[in-house]
Amino acid sequence: MNSSLKKAYQLLHFPLFLCVIVSCQLMIGRGDMVIQAGVRSLPIAPLERELLLVLSGLANLSSVESFLITGIVVLLFTIASINRRHFITCLIMYLFFLFFFTTYFFSRLAPGMSSYMSAWIGTSIAVASAVVMAFSGIPALLYRKLAARSVKMLRERSPAGASFKKCKNCGAQFVSNPRYCSKCLTEMA
Repeated sequence: MNSSLKKAYQLLHFPLFLCVIVSCQLMIGRGDMVIQAGVRSLPIAPLERELLLVLSGLANLSSVESFLITGIVVLLFTIASINRRHFITCLIMYLFFLFFFTTYFFSRLAPGMSSYMSAWIGTSIAVASAVVMAFSGIPALLYRKLAARSVKMLRERSPAGASFKKCKNCGAQFVSNPRYCSKCLTEMA
C-alpha cells in the first residue's frame, strides 16, 4: 500500500467505523422498552423526544445482540487498523462522549427518569468497558506480542553486525535504515 493510500485509509478508518457502529446500533433497536415508553410519555417537543430515543438506542449496550454486534464491529476495525492505539483511544473517546451526552440530555429533558437511567447507564458503561477490553484491547495486545516475537526471530536470524532502527512513534523495528516508518508514516530521525 503506497503512502498516500495509507494516509487516506488512516483518515477514513475511524469515521467509517462510526458510520458502521451507529448504523448497526440503530438497526438493532431503539433502546430499552422502559426508556422508550418513558420518553414517549414526556411532555417535550418531538425533536427532543427523537433525540432521546436515538441516544438511548446508541447507548444501549445491555442486550446480547447489541453486545455481540458491537463487539464484532470493534474487533474487525481493531484488526484492520493501522494504528491500533489511536483507534482504541478514539473508541474510548466516542463512548465517553456518547454516555456523557446521553446522561446530559436525559437529565435536562427527562429529570423524572433519573432513577432508572442511572442503573441503565451504569450497565451500559460496564458493558462498553467489557467490549473495549475484550474485542479491542486483547486483540491489540496479542498482535503486539506476535509482532515482538517475529522481531525477536528476525534478530536471531539476522547477521551479527546488523543494526536495528526503531520508530519513536509506534515502536516498529527495521533492519534497514528507512527514511519513513512503513507502519505509521512518521519520519525517522
